[in-house]
Amino acid sequence: ISEEQLAKVHTPIGLAIGAVTPEEIAVSIAAEMIQVRAERRKES
Repeated sequence: ISEEQLAKVHTPIGLAIGAVTPEEIAVSIAAEMIQVRAERRKES
């Protein structure tokens, strides 16, 4: 993996919503994806 690819990795994944179950973790990940997309739209 190149340094450029590694720089694109964001950890930990998901928003800090206190998720415990797999379903809650999935929601926190989806929520972060939506947040990132919304931020990118603002920048455009």
